[in-house]
Amino acid sequence: MLRDEIRKILSSRIALDNNDDMGIEKHWNREIHLFKRDISQTVQFFDDDCTADEFDWFSEIFETLAESTQSKTVVETLFRFILNHPECIVMPGVYEHCLYAEGAIVDEHWECPLKKKTEDLLFTMLNTHKEET
Repeated sequence: MLRDEIRKILSSRIALDNNDDMGIEKHWNREIHLFKRDISQTVQFFDDDCTADEFDWFSEIFETLAESTQSKTVVETLFRFILNHPECIVMPGVYEHCLYAEGAIVDEHWECPLKKKTEDLLFTMLNTHKEET
């Protein structure tokens, strides 16, 4: 099952030294290959099994995954994940990686239909933070 395979690869990716560029790239390629293999299982993984911490790690490959699959469904799934796990929108770089994934779709007229909702969520969270400080 995809879930078990991807968690095994992610576990070994997390264990890598952050300066091991070749090792990191190898893991990214393995992750992308697994996610590309079955888009419906990938969507199911992000919808049902992925944790916020895992999503943060996987965000490293979002743009390349979107670019190589050209799957609008995958990009929508990424934005949906953020809506279902609002803590992800403030994780450094995660939301930006989703935006890059959207930009990797070769359809200049397409915008992820969930993007506006995530922008509203971000705006609300930033305003709430300002009010608390």
